Parts: sequence; C-alpha cells; structure tokens
Amino acid sequence: DYLSCFKKGSKVGMSEMGSFMYKLTLVDVEGLNWADKKRDGVIAIRVGTGGQLLLWSNTGLDEWMFALREAVNRSKGRREALRKSQTLLPSMTGGGIWNRQKISSLHYTLGDSPVGVSNTTSRLHRAT
Repeated sequence: DYLSCFKKGSKVGMSEMGSFMYKLTLVDVEGLNWADKKRDGVIAIRVGTGGQLLLWSNTGLDEWMFALREAVNRSKGRREALRKSQTLLPSMTGGGIWNRQKISSLHYTLGDSPVGVSNTTSRLHRAT
C-alpha cells in the first residue's frame, strides 16, 4: 500500500503523469491534516521523523483528503490484523519444535488434498 509520487508532465494546466519520483508507504503515515487552515488546497502528510510531504492544488482537495485517510486506515488495519494473526501461531504451537513440526505437517496435508474435504480429514488424522 503506497502513495506513488510523479513529476508533473508539463508546466501548464492539467498534464500527463511525468517521471516517477518516489513512493510513500501508507503504514508509515503518522498524520494527515490541512496545512493551510484558511483554505483546503494544501494537505500535509506527516511521515515519522522525516518531516512532511505537502500536496498542493488550486482546486479543493477534500476528496483527496478523504481517500488518503481511508487508504491509510485500511493499510494500518491490515497490518494490525497480520501482526495479530502472527502472534497467535506461537501460542498454538506451545513453543516446542515438535509441535511446530506437527503444525507444519498439518498445513502441508490440508493444502495438498486435491480431492475434497473428506479426503483431507482422513489425511489429517493420519498426519497427527
């Protein structure tokens, strides 16, 4: 989940996308706010201790602000769900290498069955 930044293709009006400049990982975004409180033409994206990125436009950026907030929240939500799912695995294994091998065998057996659930179940009993 990234915000990719490109140079503007021409200096006049709307233009094609220019060359790639850099990308920003959405999970690393620490804050989104309006840089100019009097108008909604500048969005400040705060990224860690690296400072902030300013998005500027002559037209209102309300839709951009909404889309960026949604994207950042979704990205952080997915990251948190992934982190929680990875912390559950050690508690299932009990920390022992024997249990890890059983889980690995279980994972291989479930993914290996081309026939169906009943075949997987019989293999599961044999594997454990």
